[in-house]
Amino acid sequence: MSIMKKTLSLILLLVSFQASAQWYSAGTGIATNDFVIGFAEYQNQTLAYTYPDPSVYTNVGGNWSIQLPPLPLAAGVHKLEVIDSVLYAMSYASGTGNRVYYYDGSAWQALGGAFANPGNLNYPSLYDMLEYHDTIFVCGEFSRVGTDTISGIAKWNGTAWEEVRDGLHWGMAPYTSTMYPHQLFEFQSELYVIGNFVMAGIDSVNGIARWNGTSWSKVGNGFNKVGYGMGEFNGNLYAGGEFTSASGTSVSCIAKWDGTNWLDPGFSVQVENTPGVHAFVHSFLSVPGALFVAGGFDHVYLGATSYQGQGVFMYNGFNVDTLLGGVNSDVEALMQIPGGIRVGGGFSLAGGIVADKVADYYYLLGVEEIGEKQFVVYPTYFENSIRVQGAFDQSSYRYELRDITGKLIDRGILKNEITFKSLPSGVYFASIVKNGRLVQVEKLVKK
Repeated sequence: MSIMKKTLSLILLLVSFQASAQWYSAGTGIATNDFVIGFAEYQNQTLAYTYPDPSVYTNVGGNWSIQLPPLPLAAGVHKLEVIDSVLYAMSYASGTGNRVYYYDGSAWQALGGAFANPGNLNYPSLYDMLEYHDTIFVCGEFSRVGTDTISGIAKWNGTAWEEVRDGLHWGMAPYTSTMYPHQLFEFQSELYVIGNFVMAGIDSVNGIARWNGTSWSKVGNGFNKVGYGMGEFNGNLYAGGEFTSASGTSVSCIAKWDGTNWLDPGFSVQVENTPGVHAFVHSFLSVPGALFVAGGFDHVYLGATSYQGQGVFMYNGFNVDTLLGGVNSDVEALMQIPGGIRVGGGFSLAGGIVADKVADYYYLLGVEEIGEKQFVVYPTYFENSIRVQGAFDQSSYRYELRDITGKLIDRGILKNEITFKSLPSGVYFASIVKNGRLVQVEKLVKK
């Protein structure tokens, strides 16, 4: 397919967002006091993790239940990460010590020594993990691991946690007592870290720094306040947080890095309905043709034009879409699902629909393909089974079947023939996913 044809296909796809878009509840079962921090995919199941409860919820039959044991000595789970099929967990600390844990199939086991933050009133919470150049890195609010001085970021050498070239230090105003490295992100073969810190190694970086495997360097002159999240879209790095200035450029919680300078991306967020509450951007999710942005805000701006939208919105490179008004509280968790996105936070309504902390937004209902089809799925009018024609590796490809409302009916490993049980007559959508990325959506009709 030519570049022009691909571009036209994306534009047509984006035009269809609003026409076919709809919010749906993604199930119940999350505890009343819990805030959903994020999602993870593990052994073909979707997990949700929360604060302040250190429970990990599993989506079973469309609802959420606790299938895994709670994380030891934790005040909430901040990140789950799957590396080489192993599930790792980073938690908010409930005391003066904390650890990285991995799940052995029946219990959580500690990986390496205990993280600590001596001399600081803040407990040693761990915030993120990422594999970079075949090495596991973690970041968080700590200054020691065991008896070793390791500050803000550490790497695993296969036996123990090690320092990363003098680490990260000091908090920015107004949170000067909190050194808060929040997210790790790989961009253009370098490891970026964003949060609330002044120094990376011996360099003044102001909330964001990059590591090339050997040394630290700054990303412009950083921010004037804390940063929370990063994402990549159309070849650019985007950063979000509470900041209002990025290397001297006036912004509102979002900035775009073009490789040389921080720029105003042309869109921003504000809190206008609650005086005294400051907006923030927490998370990004990039999908083909769109960047989803989540956080705490109730208005989205494109230039000087204001749109009412809370918690989450979409940017397609030209325009913003507030997703039917968004949700009624903050959002931190974003996840791509076939035909849409899943969001998590502390809300109770999504687009006016009752949704208990987790909701799905479908923008591809009724769209039968994305770009060129990789597979032939037949018959369109089926009885008990469908066939999939095309070459694929079963370790990478999965399918999901949803009904016309978006409810998940069946999922599993993609096979040449898939048999369904006890489906009523009606319209369904079969999605093919490779390594978590949507490949193809097919509309099917059960006789």
